[in-house]
Amino acid sequence: MVLEQLHQAIDAVRGSVLLEKSAAAGIIVIASLLAGYFLGKVVGFAIRKAGLIEKVRKWGIKNPESYVENIVKYIVYAIAFVLALNRLGLVQTFISTLSVIIVVVIVIFATVTFSDAIENLGSGILLHSRYYGLKPGAKIKAGDVRGELKSFGWLETKLQTAKGDIVILPNSFLIKHKLEIETKFK
Repeated sequence: MVLEQLHQAIDAVRGSVLLEKSAAAGIIVIASLLAGYFLGKVVGFAIRKAGLIEKVRKWGIKNPESYVENIVKYIVYAIAFVLALNRLGLVQTFISTLSVIIVVVIVIFATVTFSDAIENLGSGILLHSRYYGLKPGAKIKAGDVRGELKSFGWLETKLQTAKGDIVILPNSFLIKHKLEIETKFK
């Protein structure tokens, strides 16, 4: 009875397509680990024998053969990873997921990087619509900063103080500190 159940289990495993694909993917990964390591060493050896190491060291790279070995090794690993995913039928899923991750990272990076510029541009648009007639030469005050308006751009505003210093203020500063147009300094 037990022997018959064992034969049934073995037959079920033999007929399992997923198990066969997983085993093939595993073999690809193991073979790529070995192939990547040895191919990296062979390329490093070839570079040393060709005398390219000394030429590259002149550029300030301390251990160029290890960089080349690692690059070759990781290229082999990447190819094997894609082949293993292909064997499992997951390449399309992986590429789609990777694409979404890359787009999300780019959007987050752009948002963080350009947040000040976006804030200043929005403030500039608001200031230009509120103070349409504001021209260079006008006396303005924002917070503790007073001066003569030199330029009024979309991202920043330049003032010249009574001491003659040029102060560049982001437009968001002018919105946060209530821009006032003065006729005379007190």
